[in-house]
Amino acid sequence: MNPEIGCFKKIIEEYFELVDSYFKSIKQYLGDDDESHIELGEQIARYPLISELILDAVDDIKQAILDFWEKNQTNVRNFIISQEGLKCLYSGDISPYSLERFIKRTSLYVDTIIIPDPLYVMTMFASANRKWYLNKLLRHVFNVWRLKDLILADSEKTILILYPVDLRTISNADDLIFGAKQQHVEYISKLFEKDLKTEEETTQYLTSFQTQSDFFDNLKYPKLLPNKFNTPEKFVHFANEMIQAGKKSANLRMQTVGDIFYQYTRGQFIRVTEHKFYCSEFNAEPIYDNESAWFFMNYVLGGTDIDTAIINALQREQFEWIGNAPLEVIKILREEGELEYMRQTLRQGIFSLSTKRDDDLSKTISVLENNLKIAFDKQKKDINNIQIKAKQIYKKDVPIAVISFLLGFIPVIGNFLSIPFSAKDIWGKYKERTKLMETNPKLISLLIKSYEKNEE
Repeated sequence: MNPEIGCFKKIIEEYFELVDSYFKSIKQYLGDDDESHIELGEQIARYPLISELILDAVDDIKQAILDFWEKNQTNVRNFIISQEGLKCLYSGDISPYSLERFIKRTSLYVDTIIIPDPLYVMTMFASANRKWYLNKLLRHVFNVWRLKDLILADSEKTILILYPVDLRTISNADDLIFGAKQQHVEYISKLFEKDLKTEEETTQYLTSFQTQSDFFDNLKYPKLLPNKFNTPEKFVHFANEMIQAGKKSANLRMQTVGDIFYQYTRGQFIRVTEHKFYCSEFNAEPIYDNESAWFFMNYVLGGTDIDTAIINALQREQFEWIGNAPLEVIKILREEGELEYMRQTLRQGIFSLSTKRDDDLSKTISVLENNLKIAFDKQKKDINNIQIKAKQIYKKDVPIAVISFLLGFIPVIGNFLSIPFSAKDIWGKYKERTKLMETNPKLISLLIKSYEKNEE
């Protein structure tokens, strides 16, 4: 075994030993359904005596996780950087709504998926409402725990890696956070056609909005809002969700409708900055399953006109992906190199757009589109063989669904500009942005959007 892989697996085994030391007595109640981790957290949090006993038992897990990552973070960071192939870094929630379902839909096409360690993220909420904290802690712990075998699989490239993503630990964090806040100020200025210069001015302006009517009466560009709250009716629901979250979380204290909007959107800009930094650090591509987080990344990347083109393209373009195979089947298929030709096509796409110096990048992307079409045609012919193999592994019929959702190659001009190559109508918009063509593309970003329900 490669020494680096051996070291990584030893760290992961230690991680799950730590998890077992706190949650071994609980995991026997985890069901087989891929949303059972959510149900388990909610059920236990509802029982006062049991929840208090468990909270007392896990009282020191925050320090244990912080100590674990202080010891192992550098080794895991170096391991991630050393990994070649198509790496994707997840963002959008503490962990995907159903990590199992998310992995089923991505792991046959992406070499390595990096998930921010949810236990590390939960250390930031340890002082929140105790039952809310326990519910979320159990939910995210078992969301990851059930994928232990996949993380430790003997595949050529590590399928899943956990890492303590945290912008605050970066050496130039203050500069990055300041830049994110300034982007936020510019965004609010554009929304309301106000000449806001500082965070203080922006805070004062937004907190004056007491109701959603105040907010929408002053709003000039509703198209710059994500679908989650781009109408007064949706905004009421969003505001109520945020108020409830604020009551439970020690990190949120919101008074007015404007204050709710300010804190939420500022957090989104900081998260995008964090995600961009780690994508560059790991030479990874962004991957999302959250509508609003995806919206704000796209806004920072190139604006909502691009986002509209993505949505339009999604309605017309049908990409077919294998999903719904059991995890043990996924593990063996990856260990045996199934669909390697598809992963190779995606990797080659990244290499081509990273090195191509072509005034008309659309020609390069058209070639990649054709390569992917050839790979999809081959996959269609292989579906029956893969289904037979899955049945042999699982010992019963496996309904391998061929599902459609978004996979966008995104050429990046300058720093970030998202343009999925699948969008036929995007070339006009792309060519109009001539000022951004002054620099050569440096990488591609990959967005896979599964449109799962998200409750965070």
